[in-house]
Amino acid sequence: MLPFLLWACAPEKELPRSSGEAKIYVEEDGIYRLTGSALREVGLDLKGVAPAMIRLTNRGQQVPVWIAGQGDDPTIEFYGMANESRYSRTNVYWLTLGQAGKTMEERSVSSAEAASVPASFEATLHREEDSLYWPKAPQGADRWYWQSLTAPTSASFTFALPHLADGDGTLRVALLGATSDPAQPDHHVRIHLNHHLVAAATWDGQETYLVEAATSHLLAGENVLVIEAPGDTGARADVVLLDWYEVGYRRRFVAEDDRLQFVGQAGAYRVAGFSRPDVGIFDVTEPANAVRLSGYAVEPEGDAYAVSFSDEAAGQRRYLAVSSMAIEQPARLARPPAPPTLGVPPFIPPTGGERGGQPGRLHRHHSPGLP
Repeated sequence: MLPFLLWACAPEKELPRSSGEAKIYVEEDGIYRLTGSALREVGLDLKGVAPAMIRLTNRGQQVPVWIAGQGDDPTIEFYGMANESRYSRTNVYWLTLGQAGKTMEERSVSSAEAASVPASFEATLHREEDSLYWPKAPQGADRWYWQSLTAPTSASFTFALPHLADGDGTLRVALLGATSDPAQPDHHVRIHLNHHLVAAATWDGQETYLVEAATSHLLAGENVLVIEAPGDTGARADVVLLDWYEVGYRRRFVAEDDRLQFVGQAGAYRVAGFSRPDVGIFDVTEPANAVRLSGYAVEPEGDAYAVSFSDEAAGQRRYLAVSSMAIEQPARLARPPAPPTLGVPPFIPPTGGERGGQPGRLHRHHSPGLP
């Protein structure tokens, strides 16, 4: 009994831990910035920690970080991505101090001549909501849908196209036939855009159908999409499910809310519309290995700012330009719970029974009816 009492009264031993950990909750794609003051609020102090000993991971993989500033309040920047699950957008990153990390690469570019830059680029607006679960979807098809349309009916959707440039666009609407009937075809839909009929489609059975149409009826500002199911096929029931719609259009190189992401080949670009001159440009072609660009030019343009650069990196690249006004903040910062710190109790040899038992012998006790 004495050895057990000595163990129970002994002070708890701390298990080895790193200098500190924090969980970073991310719900949007973008460049995130962690300040030293924000980390101190959750018990982490960057003071005295070498930049090379700051590690960020996501799902077991290291994420490159950029350490800016010196002294007591440095900042940590990284490219974070929301979770792609339909159940939650929250993605969790782990920040660990005192372990070797991965530094974000930096690539030098040059400033660009205004005369050599393109005026617009191909952009895509995608809209999708997972509001309705449909277990009868065919094999391989999505089982979550936005809205159900039972003919005769129609549904309207509004969307905005910021900084629309000249040129035609493309409208795509993904649908699923939810009913089947001997009548052929089962389903009939009409697609209207800004009060213009741009497409009509008929198909049979419980199958997916993608409506795609070129259009010259896109508007700068608000647009109205109407999906009409007229109910004129002769089918006893014509039910169609909307999965998503998207619009491909030409967009000018103007930031919206101090942020612009675009895809392009090697060449020169100029992005206007920033409210501040502290613009950062990142190559996020590989989101898990974002690269910071340097050497570009920022200049005032009226009451705003524009950034220009020329990049010779091969292949198609995805660029993200942001000012400090568009830097993302984590949805939440938290310390993980401390691990258990109990010691291991010592081994206590058996001493036998209370009545005549011999030291070192084990006594078996049987319950009635058991061998």
